[in-house]
Formats: sequence, structure tokens, C-alpha cells
Amino acid sequence: MHERKYVQDEVVFFRGDPSHALYLLKKGEVSLTIDVNETFESLTKVQAGIALGESCLLRDANRLLNAFVSSESAEFYVIPQDNIFDIFDSNLKIKAKMLEALAEIYNDYNSNLFKAYKSSLGFFNLSQVYRG
Repeated sequence: MHERKYVQDEVVFFRGDPSHALYLLKKGEVSLTIDVNETFESLTKVQAGIALGESCLLRDANRLLNAFVSSESAEFYVIPQDNIFDIFDSNLKIKAKMLEALAEIYNDYNSNLFKAYKSSLGFFNLSQVYRG
């Protein structure tokens, strides 16, 4: 694990980048966006205490979102994926807990997706989500 400092508007990662590290936001604010038609649509802003890049818990995963610093500066603890997998290999309880937490995150995302879909019927075909 190492510390990394970023300045305002600096990109932490882009959607589609290989997911090689978990970022623990120590200080600052980060905007999460998705690029749509050559513009960035804001999804949310997160504060210190949040982990970003949880897709690194899966092998060969890519980033699903863009993350950039929206505060004057931000500080992260960065845990490389190789270190995470070394921990997983040596401690199955930690691996189980981390993957359980990831499943809960993805379940929450799905729940929020379905709620948004129900309140915005007609904007997209939900079956597209399952076609990949």
C-alpha cells in the first residue's frame, strides 16, 4: 500500500482502464462520471472514507466509471491488485469478507438501477442490461 496525492481535476482513473488497484479516499472529494456522447455525465461525488475501484477485486476487470478529483486536492491510500490477491491467497477469511462486500455493493447498484428504471420508464430497455 502506498499514499498518492492528486490535485483538482486530476484523473484517478478512466472508464475502460484495467482495474489494477483499490483506492481508499483519505482526504478530499472525487467525482464519479460516465462518458456519454463525448461528454461526462456526473453520477455522484464521494468524500473521504470511501473505497473506489472495487472492480480490482475481480481478475481482468476494467473500470466501469471515470473518477477525478473535484476538491482542491485529494489523498488516497492505494492498494495494488497484486497485494490484494496475495492477501486473498494467504487468508481465505479476508477473501470471503471482501468478496461478500463486493457482492453487497453490486446488489445495491442493481437495486438502485431497478428503482431508477421504474421511475423513468421508456428511457431505455432494461433487457439491454442482461445482454451484455
